Amino acid sequence: MIRWPVHPPTRVPPFSQPLSTQWVRQVPPFFQPAPPSVSVGSLHGEGEMRRSAGTGPEGRVPPASQPLSSQSHTQVPPFFPGKRYRGVATLTLPPPLPVTASLDGALRARLSCRRFDGGPISLQDLASLLGGAYGVGDAVAVRGLDAGWLRQRPVPSAGNAYPLEIYLLIRAVAGVEPGTYHFDAAGHRLERIRGPVPWPRTVALCQGQPYVAGASALVVLSAVLDRTLPRYGDRGRRFVLLEAGHLGQNLYLLAAALGLGCLAVGGADDAALAAILDLDPGREPPLYALAIGRPSTTDRARARDLVQE
Repeated sequence: MIRWPVHPPTRVPPFSQPLSTQWVRQVPPFFQPAPPSVSVGSLHGEGEMRRSAGTGPEGRVPPASQPLSSQSHTQVPPFFPGKRYRGVATLTLPPPLPVTASLDGALRARLSCRRFDGGPISLQDLASLLGGAYGVGDAVAVRGLDAGWLRQRPVPSAGNAYPLEIYLLIRAVAGVEPGTYHFDAAGHRLERIRGPVPWPRTVALCQGQPYVAGASALVVLSAVLDRTLPRYGDRGRRFVLLEAGHLGQNLYLLAAALGLGCLAVGGADDAALAAILDLDPGREPPLYALAIGRPSTTDRARARDLVQE
């Protein structure tokens, strides 16, 4: 069970009361100019979150439609909250490949895979899956209430907070040693935070569901609550869960487009996952688990036909 931090009810209006423009403007803007790579505090374990922001060369913000040049990328580090582990082995992932499948085909091919064939998935497919679902894109400028610089990402996030983190319990990915990993979205790399969890135990974490036994990896989504709740209070709980849903659907659609299988596991053991990943459930609870792998021959052929139609 998720133990949400309790925030005073005076911090935000109740859910039944609409958020007024005046209330939103009273919240400190999320984009605050800051020197590059300013540490904003260590997370539990070896994790570290870094943030940086800027107002652009000479303090000018270009139109939102104008991308930053390579020179501006160096001069104006975009604001990005993210978790990074120190002193661990890392594996830089290959760049995500463009998805050639149509959105309509991916939507029709999306299904919960309950017949994985047990074989390994490729490192390229894993990189495309993670980078496409929650990667960090080009830097752009925005105007309005929270004018500043940000990185384009494939899901919306309240206040551009992006509280989610991705962990993987890997059993069979070509070129990757089995183990427990964290996905560093900003660096597009895997960080090996501990050794492998015996796969029968991983299946047990998913309430013993037999479908997970043949999966190549278990993807676990967590949320760093301090990125969202201090600004939005109790309403931030809803925002965090909505974002996890957006990310989960991205994983499903990309898996379908890549010919992979995906299975959402709603009954995962949150407390056991938090212990394995060394997470403080009060600050970073696990929210969602999804099994990824190669679907059986029959399911793979069906998905390929739907994507290509």
